[in-house]
Amino acid sequence: MFAVFHREQTGQGQWIDAPCWQAVASTSKIEMAAYTYVRLPFSRLRGNVAVGLEPMRCKDGYVYTLWAAETHWKALKAVLHNPPEMESEVFDQLAGRQANDDVLRPMIREELFKYDTEYLVNEGQRLGLTIGPVFTVAQAANHPHLRARNAFVEIDHPVAGRFKYPRALVQMTATPPVSSRAPLLGEHNAEILGGLGYTLDEQQAMRAAGVI
Repeated sequence: MFAVFHREQTGQGQWIDAPCWQAVASTSKIEMAAYTYVRLPFSRLRGNVAVGLEPMRCKDGYVYTLWAAETHWKALKAVLHNPPEMESEVFDQLAGRQANDDVLRPMIREELFKYDTEYLVNEGQRLGLTIGPVFTVAQAANHPHLRARNAFVEIDHPVAGRFKYPRALVQMTATPPVSSRAPLLGEHNAEILGGLGYTLDEQQAMRAAGVI
């Protein structure tokens, strides 16, 4: 909408950059702030459904995958080097995989644990499997891809100090957003009250009365 308003006022368009992965990092505001302030490693692990969609442990971390579509199921088996237990015709169709999730899921967990994240993600994506790494907040905060995109910005605060925060998600070439610190208590009273029509004398009277 900012770009639309800008175009209507100037007649000029602009490039808009809204990356998918950075969007996820930008929603982690509480987790990221807690990590950069006090190094608390919050977790974003969630529940599961009967076709995957659960962070699953591998040798050196977690991956997030699913096996609903037949192409995904075949790719998953190939990534795991076709374990004999997963070759049962019971699992050939989605309905069978869903109905027997209590048996299938532990098998997949056991097989995934034999491999590291890099192999599973790279090989899985090469074969068309929907799979990705599950990063901790610390890993995301220090990931080279996000660093290269300047996904985080360091902001100085006169009381709290200097900390890293997610940068504004959408970047626009003509009207770029500006990251700024949180205001101090009452810092903008004069500006706001003046905009509402209060005179300096009225503002001083409110201060004297403890209203502001």
